[in-house]
Amino acid sequence: RTRRMFRYYLAICAGAFRARHLQLWQAVFSRGRPGRYDAPR
Repeated sequence: RTRRMFRYYLAICAGAFRARHLQLWQAVFSRGRPGRYDAPR
C-alpha cells in the first residue's frame, strides 16, 4: 500500500510540473558576495 501511494504521489507531482502548476524554487545563501547571484544554466 505504501509503495502504491508513493508512486501515486510521484505521478501527481510529475503531472503538476508538466502542467506548470508547480515550480521549483531554490534559495542561495552565501557570505561575502555582494550583488546578485547569477545561476548557471
